[in-house]
Amino acid sequence: MSIDDDDDRVGYGKPPQHSRFKPGRSGNPKGKKRATRSFGTEVRATLGMPVVLTDSDRPRKVTTSEAALMRLREKALKGDSRSLDRLIELRREYCDENDTASEQVDEEDAAILADYEARILQKHGYSKAEIARNPIPSKRKRK
Repeated sequence: MSIDDDDDRVGYGKPPQHSRFKPGRSGNPKGKKRATRSFGTEVRATLGMPVVLTDSDRPRKVTTSEAALMRLREKALKGDSRSLDRLIELRREYCDENDTASEQVDEEDAAILADYEARILQKHGYSKAEIARNPIPSKRKRK
């Protein structure tokens, strides 16, 4: 038996010569398909994308989330109460409590802030007794 005869043999692990992979050619030319990204990954990528803002006649690159927070701040400073409420809510949720404890608020300012908070909460359907029991109400279903 010669070496050429071994190449012609067909069996387990020896496919026919015409169906064997050609040298230099991949058996999987398209390759593995990319995995789809989760929605959370898409949100993080979108909020991390840079955008160009014009600040004092100079272009400046910031992330999308930073630009959105800046827009929220601008609206709150112009008097939009919903934006102000949302900004305060974000501050409570994401800022460290040690930061707020270090700030000194005099009694008059504290009374003004407490009155404002009570009026906003009453406007959104919370009773005075409920506000007195729990100054920061949790999200609940309204009747």
